[in-house]
Order: sequence, then C-alpha cells, then structure tokens
Amino acid sequence: MSQRNSPPQLQSRTCTLMFTDMEGSTLLWEHHPDAVVLDVLAAHKAILQTAAAEWNGQELGNEGD
Repeated sequence: MSQRNSPPQLQSRTCTLMFTDMEGSTLLWEHHPDAVVLDVLAAHKAILQTAAAEWNGQELGNEGD
C-alpha cells in the first residue's frame, strides 16, 4: 500500500493596505516649493514608517508629492 504525501500546510496571513493623502499638498508645494514643504513630507513619511515598524509592517512603495 503506497502512502500519499499530505498536502502542504497553507499559511494564513493578514494583508492590510494603508493609503494616505495630505489634503492640499499639491497647492502647498506649488506656492511654497522650499524646504518647509520637504520637512512636512519627511515628517509624514516618518510617521508612516514608525507605524509600519510598530505593527511589523512593510512599506511596499509610495508615490505622489
């Protein structure tokens, strides 16, 4: 009698996507294309990276301003 290989165990994982938008950022960038806007964008990115790290997340990509 031959033994059948049991099927591989499937892993269950959760995938959560997070989308953010800075309202008015395009106009802000157009009217104030200086370091202040870059600082705001850097702070926004840092907040998202901190949240992802805290929840064992991973940034897959970003685009926009």
